[in-house]
Amino acid sequence: MNYLIWALIGMVFYGITAVLLKAGLKNSNTEIALILTNVILVVGGIAIAFFKGSLFSKWPVGWPLVFLSLAGVTLVIGIASYYTALSKGPISIVLPIFSMSFAIASILGMALLGEEINTYKVLGIFLAGTAIFMLTR
Repeated sequence: MNYLIWALIGMVFYGITAVLLKAGLKNSNTEIALILTNVILVVGGIAIAFFKGSLFSKWPVGWPLVFLSLAGVTLVIGIASYYTALSKGPISIVLPIFSMSFAIASILGMALLGEEINTYKVLGIFLAGTAIFMLTR
């Protein structure tokens, strides 16, 4: 399956996740919700790797291990912050702001990874920022 299909599936399910998470956080402790949902994520990841036959593949070493470990740290900070914001604020404001992470990733990809910079990408990031600004008013 091509990456665009996977991206669309991810988009739909992450949107559904936000609504379920907001509903679940109404009478729950944020940290417990973080633990529960991420234990399910880890078990799911292990199951996928097992069934695809890659669970016992060679694990990363060197710089890939450093980058993946740092990604894990930033993921914890990002998700914990998102859960806290969602438990305290309306989903209609929290999720659009959180979703601007794609713009951060796009900018960093262009600046640090040498990805192509063009007028459409710059305009898209600007329009996304404008849309988020308008959604949060």
